[in-house]
Amino acid sequence: MTLSASQNRRKRKSIVKSFARDEKGATAIEYGLIASLLTVALVGSLGATGDSMEDAWASMTAKIGATLEREE
Repeated sequence: MTLSASQNRRKRKSIVKSFARDEKGATAIEYGLIASLLTVALVGSLGATGDSMEDAWASMTAKIGATLEREE
């Protein structure tokens, strides 16, 4: 069965309208955006604290090494 041009346009218009009214995917997109923002915040905060953590571990390692050398 072949649709006429006007029937084809009406069918496409109906599909577009029903797609625009459907909100099922909107919630999934919102959750995806929230997860993305949380990931960006987490990566940023880990990057900012990474340097200070590296310094803290280096300091602890040096102190432990100095203590072990004194005990020998």
